[in-house]
Amino acid sequence: PGYGTCSFAVDLLRGGRWHRVFASPIVRAGDAPLDLCIEIGGATRLRLLAEDGGDGISWDHAVWADAMVQ
Repeated sequence: PGYGTCSFAVDLLRGGRWHRVFASPIVRAGDAPLDLCIEIGGATRLRLLAEDGGDGISWDHAVWADAMVQ
């Protein structure tokens, strides 16, 4: 308990430039899952990022559960 922090981000490539369209707060072990819906129209690429919570990568574990593109 208390170990492992991370944050999540979604970037879209539109018009030849990457745009960050979502950035989560820091998520810790035991936190509720984050639900999100992002409009991706016009994007040619999608990038899902999991980053450390600012305290290094020890104990970090990130899951994009049931991620889908519709």
